[in-house]
Amino acid sequence: MQESGASVEEQIEATCADLQAHHFNALWVHNLSPKYLDAWLAAASKHGQRIITQGGDMPMYLLDKGRWENSWKPAIESRVKPFYRELAKKYRGDPTLLAYCLVEEIPPSSPFFPAIVEITQEVQKLDPDHPVIVLHNPIKSAQRAASEINSRILAFDIYPFFAGSSGPTTWPKQRIYYEGTLSKLSTIARQSGVPLWMMVQSWSKRRIDEKGETTQWLMAKPSPAQLRYQVWMALLHGAKGVFFFGYQGSTELKKGALSEHFRDRHGRPLDHYEEASALSRRLDPIKPLLLRLDLAPESGQVSRADHPDIHGRTFIDRDSGSRYLMVVSTDLKESRPIQLDLGASGPDDRFYDLETRAPQTAVELASLMLEPGGGKMFFIGNAQSWRQHVEWSEKTAVR
Repeated sequence: MQESGASVEEQIEATCADLQAHHFNALWVHNLSPKYLDAWLAAASKHGQRIITQGGDMPMYLLDKGRWENSWKPAIESRVKPFYRELAKKYRGDPTLLAYCLVEEIPPSSPFFPAIVEITQEVQKLDPDHPVIVLHNPIKSAQRAASEINSRILAFDIYPFFAGSSGPTTWPKQRIYYEGTLSKLSTIARQSGVPLWMMVQSWSKRRIDEKGETTQWLMAKPSPAQLRYQVWMALLHGAKGVFFFGYQGSTELKKGALSEHFRDRHGRPLDHYEEASALSRRLDPIKPLLLRLDLAPESGQVSRADHPDIHGRTFIDRDSGSRYLMVVSTDLKESRPIQLDLGASGPDDRFYDLETRAPQTAVELASLMLEPGGGKMFFIGNAQSWRQHVEWSEKTAVR
């Protein structure tokens, strides 16, 4: 948030406070100036959040364009590696730092890959507490990274809701684009044995006239249902973390277009920001589970067939063996009952809603409604195993 007359540190504090009030527990700070990293860490620590660092220029962010086009190679050795050595030594063990991000959206042919491998290996030796990551897009870059970089996290950004000619603009094509990408990423992450982090769309882009009126949409502002769909579908594909791009953009037009995020160019919250906040709160019972869950094999899937608009997958807690059913609606207009062909559960088993803790039989479950683009997660088991889950969840609850 940009408050008139406020210092950078005051703006950082206000941003972290606002995101805490909206129930966000991590911030991916891009275009970061290293001189403000301590301010971000202090504010985030105060508000119970963690920070991913991503710079805006060399040596914190890898660049081979503009003034760096002919000098980036020697700069890797003379500037980038020394910078990250000092960063790793200084922040090793810092509980507020979450990860270092070196660069984003490099093509699969990028000359940076060998340098990223070397920087990653060196920093991880100096600071094993914080992963070194790249925010990938397109898929081929993520595939190359999985085979060469050996990062501890696979991170990817995707924004499915186009409004112009640069991408899919109909719902069926947007689904194919988003879910097809998630399916490939899920496979890469599973085969690599690393968690998948997704950065999804909260931003829009439009052209405006001199009166501030919209003349053309280039990227659509996600509706509350579209926002829910992105998060739940990512979780259905095994994502362990979900970020939004972004919080608030520049007030200035770029090439005649304005980008807005959870807050508009005047700093006012948009409706999907409140929806993201509410969704984060509803996901609290699921968050402690995410890193423990693996997709169940086909023989262990409780949902035997997908309904056209309702999709279910079974996950297994690798530590306890407990089973969980996640269901997601891809109907963005109307609420839908959970009409799935359910089986593979014992006679005493029930489906316990992790949000409400209410038990359901398979028949009762089929009548529960999912809001447009929404989802739910259920514990599958008998009363005794459910009590054990409740005891565990109360120990690990998000505070």
